Amino acid sequence: MPLTQEFHTPSGGALYLWKVSESTDQLLKSLEMTPKAQEEWDKITHPKRQREWLVARHLFHELQIHELLRYRESGKPYLLDGRKVSISHSHDLVGAFIHSDREVGIDIQSPDEKLVKISSRFCNQPEFDFVSNSLNPIEMFTVIWSAKEAVFKVFGENIHFAAQMQVRPFQLSDPKIYLDFTSKDKTIQHFKLAMIKLRDYFILIAED
Repeated sequence: MPLTQEFHTPSGGALYLWKVSESTDQLLKSLEMTPKAQEEWDKITHPKRQREWLVARHLFHELQIHELLRYRESGKPYLLDGRKVSISHSHDLVGAFIHSDREVGIDIQSPDEKLVKISSRFCNQPEFDFVSNSLNPIEMFTVIWSAKEAVFKVFGENIHFAAQMQVRPFQLSDPKIYLDFTSKDKTIQHFKLAMIKLRDYFILIAED
C-alpha cells in the first residue's frame, strides 16, 4: 500500500493518500493485531466493512498513529496527542488528513450516478438550480455530496445535509468550494473547502 501523494494546506494540515492494490487476504496477513484490534475485527462480518477496516488499520500503522487513535461515541476519530484526524476511502484510494489543532473532515469520492438518484436527500433547491445549468451534473452532485460529507465529519454528529448545509455555486475547476452551515440554533458558519481532483476522484477537505 504505497504512499501515492502528500499535500500540505496553508493552515498546517497534512493530507496523505495511498493506493490500495492488495487483496483483503493480503491486508489481513500483513497486519499485526493487538488484542484490542483483534476484538474489533472479530465483530466485523460484512466483507466490504472488513476491507475498509483493514485498509484504515494499515494507514494508521503507516502514519505511526495506531497507538494514539481513539473513537468518540459518534464514531469520529481523534488522537490522544491532541492532533485532529479524518479518514476517507473510495475504491482503491484511501486518505488521511491530520491537523495540529483544527477539527477536520475529508471525503474522497468518484463520480457516481447513484448520487443523482438520491440527490433530493442531500441537495436543496438553490443547489438543484445551479446544477441544472451544468454540463456535468453527475460530477456536480458528487462534489456537493463530498463537500457536505467532509463538513459532517468536522462535527461528527447528526446533521441534515439538505436543510443545514448550503453549497454555493461553483465550477468543477475551482480549487475551493464554499459551504454555509446553519446550526440548530440558527448560527451560520462558513467553510472554505479545498478541492483536489486526482485521477477520477474528487477530494474535499474541510477545516473548522
